[in-house]
Amino acid sequence: MEYMSGSQLRQYLHISTRKMKYLMDHNLIPHENTGGTTHKYRVRVEDAEAFKVRMETDAVLIAALTGQFSSHKNERPKPYRPPINADAATAEAFRLWLTARWAELPDALPAVTAAKLCGSEAKVITKLVRDKRIRGTVVGHVMLCVKADWIAWLASVEMIATNKNEVYVGLMKEFKRQKRRKG
Repeated sequence: MEYMSGSQLRQYLHISTRKMKYLMDHNLIPHENTGGTTHKYRVRVEDAEAFKVRMETDAVLIAALTGQFSSHKNERPKPYRPPINADAATAEAFRLWLTARWAELPDALPAVTAAKLCGSEAKVITKLVRDKRIRGTVVGHVMLCVKADWIAWLASVEMIATNKNEVYVGLMKEFKRQKRRKG
C-alpha cells in the first residue's frame, strides 16, 4: 500500500495547508494521524485519488467549502455544515412553504426587505435581476423584485444544497420540523 504525507496530498490536490488541515480534522479524507509534528497525516494514494475525483465532480462539496478560509486574523473558519441533500420534490415543498409563510407580503418586494427575509444582502438581488435570473425593476431609488421569483430562487435545489447563511439554515430547519410534524 502506498501512502503520501499531508504535504504531498496538499500539492496533489492543489489546496492550501489550512484547507488540507481542515479536511483532515473534519475527516473528509480518510487518513491516519501519526502523531508526529512534521508528518502528522498519512493518506493512502487511492483515497487521495478518490477525493480528487470527488473535488472535480461534486459541485456541492466545493460550494460547501467555499469561503471557509480567510487570511483575516480576526475571522475564524465557519464550522463545516454538510450540504443538504435536495431533490426536486423537496425544493417544490420548500417553495410552497415559503410562499405560504410570506403570503401577506406584497408581490413586489424591495430588495432590502427580500434580502432580510433570508439573511442575504440587497446586492445579491440586484445582481440576480441584472443577470435576468429573477424579475425586478427600479422605481425611484428602490430596487423591487418579484416575490414569486425570489422564493423560487431561494427554493432551488442549488440554493438548498449550498446555502450556509444562518437565517436561511434556520428557515430550512423550521421547514423540516413542520414537515416532520405533518408527515
